[in-house]
Amino acid sequence: MRKTIFYALILTFALLLITPPSLRAHPHVFITSSLNLCFEAGQPIRLDVTWAFDDGFSAMILEDYDTDKDGRFSKKEFTVLRSEAFDYLSEQHYFTFITHSGVKNHPVAIASFQCEAKDGIVYYHFSIPLDPRPEKGTTLRFSQYDPTNYSALFLSQDRPVTLTGDFPEGVSYVLRENMEETYYFGMLHPIEAVITLGAKESRP
Repeated sequence: MRKTIFYALILTFALLLITPPSLRAHPHVFITSSLNLCFEAGQPIRLDVTWAFDDGFSAMILEDYDTDKDGRFSKKEFTVLRSEAFDYLSEQHYFTFITHSGVKNHPVAIASFQCEAKDGIVYYHFSIPLDPRPEKGTTLRFSQYDPTNYSALFLSQDRPVTLTGDFPEGVSYVLRENMEETYYFGMLHPIEAVITLGAKESRP
């Protein structure tokens, strides 16, 4: 019987509401995330995300969706995988939270999605459009976490955040723990990338 893995993940939140804190689960899925902020005409337009899953969860995905056991996903396998193990994440905003101009945005749509397996590790690649788009001179903050803590997301140690496209001079970023925000019953603080989008253009 095919497992709808991410659907069960989302339902975990409902179960947490009726489960005593002492019995609530620690993370069961571990994801290493790499983020790329893409610019066009000096303005950030989308966030490209790559997730690398842990060995155990990768094995489960391959067992359930690589039906011909060739180590990759055919078009048919990919279609089923996306339907059963990715699309439901829109209800969780793809575990991605974007803040700029004082407003926290919760993505519910993506521009693209691909999935691949390399050496037994499953990777998700997807793009999140920035809508509305932040203006120059503002601060853009984004973080990734699962509010239920069923999945633990960590930024890649090698290249956690990259910038591509024609980004303006003066763009920089720092990683920090957001001590003003909590999740999982107030016990955890998200790690966020804080990007300064250069000086705001002056108007005559």
